[in-house]
Amino acid sequence: MKMMNDKTEIVNYMNSCNKCFAAFLGEENYPEIVSIKFHIVHKDLIMIGVEQKYLKGFDVASNKKIAITMWDKIKGYQVKGTKIVEHLKEYEDILSSYKNSLENKGINSVEITFTVYKIEEIYHVTPGKFAGKKIEMEV
Repeated sequence: MKMMNDKTEIVNYMNSCNKCFAAFLGEENYPEIVSIKFHIVHKDLIMIGVEQKYLKGFDVASNKKIAITMWDKIKGYQVKGTKIVEHLKEYEDILSSYKNSLENKGINSVEITFTVYKIEEIYHVTPGKFAGKKIEMEV
C-alpha cells in the first residue's frame, strides 16, 4: 500500500468522498457525531455543510475543535481543525461557487449551514501499517 502524502491527491480524495462524519463534544461534553453530506476542501480549509435538522447539536461545537473522518470503501482520513471566526472574502467566493454547484444538482443550499475550519492535522484511518499515523506535510 502506498502512503499518500501528496496534498493535492489527498484534497481531491476528500472532495470526492461521500462518507463523511464530524465528531465533536456536544451538550454536557458528551461526544456527538453528525453525518456531513456537503463539504469542500480548499488549501488548508474545510468548509462543512450541515443540514438544518442536525444543526442544533453541531452548533454546540461552533467555537471548538472538530475531527472530520472521511472514507470510501477502505481508504480514509481524519482531519482535525478549528473553526475560523474571522470574515474572509476569499472563502465566501469559494463557498458561493460551491453552493451554486449544489443548486445546479437540484440541492437546496438554503437548508444547509456552512462552517469553515482551518485544517491543523491529517491522519490515516485506512487499515494497515499507516493506520492512525499523522501525515507529515504542510496543510
